[in-house]
Amino acid sequence: MDKRKIILLALIFSISALIGSQNRSDVKAIKVKPVASPTTKTKYVQTQEPTSSEAVELSAIEKLDSSILKLTTAMPSKKAVRELGEQALHHLPASIAELSEDLGSIKQIVHDNPNDGQIIGKAIAFYRTCSLQVEWSTSIRALCMANLHEVAGESLDSAPVELYRLAKLAVELPET
Repeated sequence: MDKRKIILLALIFSISALIGSQNRSDVKAIKVKPVASPTTKTKYVQTQEPTSSEAVELSAIEKLDSSILKLTTAMPSKKAVRELGEQALHHLPASIAELSEDLGSIKQIVHDNPNDGQIIGKAIAFYRTCSLQVEWSTSIRALCMANLHEVAGESLDSAPVELYRLAKLAVELPET
């Protein structure tokens, strides 16, 4: 190769390298330049706040607390159920039917969150309290006892016989 061609190629190579390095430094400078953030919001910015027509979704623990509170405050006593009269007692009383949805809700929340210690702990505490409420309906107490056995795995040997038998109908409990 001719010396002039080599010098020309070297010159072209060095010029292209120089141009390339200038382009890269410009790109870096563009990336490094700070972008000014707006100091005021426009009136067209959408907010994520729910409107009055949208329902606010409760967390599982809030749903559990709500159901437990509703059950403990609104559960009718045996005396109140007896006062409904014979005709009303041929069917499930409406007050208990409404509250049964909350009992099912508690069980569903426990089922959906088996590893949440706070939810499991609150459910176990409620089921214990519910099964010991002598003034509440025996069938409700038995259901709470059966759920307590399922969730906590506690022995039910100390339970009254009538309550144990009803709980056994709700879930298969071992014979004693």
